[in-house]
Amino acid sequence: MRDKHQIVFSCTALSKDFVAKEENLSALRDVTFSILQGEFVCVAGPSGCGKSTLLRVMAGLLTRSSGEMHFARMEAARPQTAMVFQSQGLFPWMTVLDNVAFGLEMQGVDKETRHDLARDFLEKVGLRDFVHAYPHTLSGGMRQRVAILRAFLADPEILLMDEPFGMLDAQTRIVMQEELLRLWQERRHTVVYVTHDIEEAIVLGDRILVMSGRPGRIMADIPIDFPRPRDRDRILAKATSLQLRIWNMLREEVARDLGVAP
Repeated sequence: MRDKHQIVFSCTALSKDFVAKEENLSALRDVTFSILQGEFVCVAGPSGCGKSTLLRVMAGLLTRSSGEMHFARMEAARPQTAMVFQSQGLFPWMTVLDNVAFGLEMQGVDKETRHDLARDFLEKVGLRDFVHAYPHTLSGGMRQRVAILRAFLADPEILLMDEPFGMLDAQTRIVMQEELLRLWQERRHTVVYVTHDIEEAIVLGDRILVMSGRPGRIMADIPIDFPRPRDRDRILAKATSLQLRIWNMLREEVARDLGVAP
């Protein structure tokens, strides 16, 4: 049984620098936080603050420049992380069914089993009739559902999501947030979710890590105490002061980056 109080990830003084035109550009500086099993942690901050860089370091796609990072592996058979990108990252030559089942294929699960599991997931989100379709025939919201299902079905220790709904229209984004919460409620994966949308972070998250402008650091770690399951309208009606608090922090960082008075 998974211990919801167990720390599954921690980092201390994590920093990441890039070299561009023989100059060091600092993307992250002294980032320190930890995540508990089953938490839904949102990361919010101004554009260019290192939110996506942080996820890529966690995913092993980038190496950290300094600092410590630790994953608590609870089940050796599960992948450590899986990532959902804003651009979906589906394989255009694969059907919806094979895209969803891809993570299980990489884990060595036999074809019949992975297809059965993928069909069950597709049924849950209303895509049963599209199992043999290809990504280019789907709407943006449908493609993103496929990408999210693929990550959930891989059953990672930590699911990393980099503004997955950022390219969707406002109405589709709200529906997708509800779909995501419903899927998450069933399995309670540990999620780290990057967003620039304060409302989205409040609706989805157990906590919000608010990042500064570049180089990114954690300015605040804010708990979201609304009970689950959540009603979006009711939460936002009660969260005005919290939204204003977070916005004021971010506004100062954006103004500083632009060189204007907040």
